[in-house]
Amino acid sequence: MTHPALTELLLHLRSTTGIQLHVQPSPAADQLVLQVGDQPDAVVGITLRDERPSYRVSYPKLIIKRSGDQLVDCVQADDVLIGGVIWIVKQLAKHGMVVPESVDRP
Repeated sequence: MTHPALTELLLHLRSTTGIQLHVQPSPAADQLVLQVGDQPDAVVGITLRDERPSYRVSYPKLIIKRSGDQLVDCVQADDVLIGGVIWIVKQLAKHGMVVPESVDRP
C-alpha cells in the first residue's frame, strides 16, 4: 500500500504535467518508482522524507565535464519539494534525463 502523500503526488503530477507516467513496483510504501513516457531509462525514484511533504528523488542526470566529456549518472537529491519533483519529471519527459540549464535552451 502506497503512502497517501505519494498517491496525492502521483495524481498531482498526472494532472499538472499531462505526461504519461508508468508506476513501477516499489519495495516500500514510502517509495514511488515512475517510468516517465516511453523511454525505458527515464525512471525517477521518489521517497517520502517527511510530512511537509518533501522527497528524496533519484534520477538520471547528464554530467558534462570541463573536457567536454559527457556521461549520464544516477544522482539523488534530498528535501525536494513538489515543484522540484515536477521539474525533474518534465526534464525526463523531454530529454530522458535531467540536463544542465545551458543545454536545455530552445
